[in-house]
Amino acid sequence: MTAGGESRVADDAGAEHDGGTGRRNRRMEVHWMDRNHTSRRRLLIVGWDGGTWRVFGPLAERGLLPNLKALMEQGAWGVLESTIPYLTPAAWTTVLTGLHPQRHGIIGFHEKRFLGDASLGGEGDLRPVSSLSIRHPTLFDILGRADRRVMSINLPMTWPPRPVNGIMVTGMFTPPDAELFTYPPELKDELEPDKVDILGKPEFLPRIRRTVEYRNPDLVRKWTEIVRIRTRSILRLGRRHPWDFGIMMLRGTDSIFHLLWNPVMELLDKDAPQTEMDRLLAGFFREVDASLGSLSSAFPDSLILLVSDHGFGPRLQAAVYPNVCLEGHGFLFRRKGRAKRSFVRQLFRSGRRAVRKIMETVLSRAMTLKLLAKVESRETRVLRSLDLERTLAHFVNIDNGNYGAVRLLKETTRTMTEAERSKLIDSIITALGTMTDPETGEPVVAKVGRADEFFPDAAVDYLPEIVIRFRERYTGRVDPLETDLVKGRPASSPGWHRSEGMFVLAGGPTKAAGQVEPMHGPLPQRTARARLHAGRSPAETHR
Repeated sequence: MTAGGESRVADDAGAEHDGGTGRRNRRMEVHWMDRNHTSRRRLLIVGWDGGTWRVFGPLAERGLLPNLKALMEQGAWGVLESTIPYLTPAAWTTVLTGLHPQRHGIIGFHEKRFLGDASLGGEGDLRPVSSLSIRHPTLFDILGRADRRVMSINLPMTWPPRPVNGIMVTGMFTPPDAELFTYPPELKDELEPDKVDILGKPEFLPRIRRTVEYRNPDLVRKWTEIVRIRTRSILRLGRRHPWDFGIMMLRGTDSIFHLLWNPVMELLDKDAPQTEMDRLLAGFFREVDASLGSLSSAFPDSLILLVSDHGFGPRLQAAVYPNVCLEGHGFLFRRKGRAKRSFVRQLFRSGRRAVRKIMETVLSRAMTLKLLAKVESRETRVLRSLDLERTLAHFVNIDNGNYGAVRLLKETTRTMTEAERSKLIDSIITALGTMTDPETGEPVVAKVGRADEFFPDAAVDYLPEIVIRFRERYTGRVDPLETDLVKGRPASSPGWHRSEGMFVLAGGPTKAAGQVEPMHGPLPQRTARARLHAGRSPAETHR
């Protein structure tokens, strides 16, 4: 929508042509308030956690998702590149602040730590991320100062709720026993009997995770119900309370893709649902699509921006253990006696998640969590297994996906000059670049370099010195007992994150533009830019 109130997707006058095909790169401009604030068109952002065109594209084409298909035909759609790392806390904080993770500082599920960072103090000293971890103005702050009313439903990184010019119901990472999860506090009285939609993990999930290959149909039934509840919540609140900017998220898509990726792929391979699981999954996706249709119909004056924080794909095929490479090149040394494997160490070799599954079959969930709280993570055990007087660097898992990192060990490198540190980093980068899969002979690394190549203009001081992007089928792992550089499939859920998310923009006066080029940046980042402050037109531009 231009300053005059029109939404458009137009050819960029200076755009390059695509590979000689004659197709022009198109620029998408979205203005949902005019420059003089003489009119207000509402914007509703609908989040599908982990949404991917790998699944929703084929389902829309075969007619299973008519509402998504209609919005695609009415507006513009395409791939939305996620953040690095492409994890929920990092990506949604970028949506809220308009900043990359290296600027806003949320890089994992704990403050100042990637997913696989180690802690010699144990796991008790880790502080989970929350809204208190965000130390930059958010969309809600900026819009509130511009006298715009907001509505936020079930968004990650919003608990504990902060005062906003509007209403808020917190989402993912809200403690199950939280008493305060809305703003204003009395808003929770409007949610009954839908309270289960707001609080943490549904109680059925621990039981579901005990099942082989996660094929329990109750998982699909429950998430289908939660989508229905969540949609009712936002429809009710959106009609009762005034708002200019609304944002909500459906989390069930992420959970389904994590645990049931293989059955989802089986559904896509069939012309029509055949098994009970096929029918349940088809019903879940229809419910997600019906939610989108209900929101579009209920708020016809709104621009609808459907986004996902990251994409999805099958779990990666092979695990790479960079510490083996570092040890072979003399950058890492292990403590003597590491070959002595006690029964307990062997038990925990397969990871806390596998052990938890076993324990939950014979113990209560509360007892399981109490016992596991006393157990160090694999990453911490790796760090304890190192000879800290000689080791110079060790591997850190960033996202359990295609990204990893190498940190220099402060104990042995703090006295180095800048030139010595730089030379060491270059040597490690060279060594990591030589890693190959012994079975295929192919390189396992797509790119390895200094952190500022992946995280430019960083405003935090806890990033690693080196970042690795593995090739598509590989992921980095750590294990204090591992001696092979590359092993078979890593232990993980059947589905895992990918960087290619999705977006659709439609509604209001938006013109049909069809598929546009992938959004890098990403789109939510530019949507959330501080250009939204009073007196200026908020715009998202695809360059």
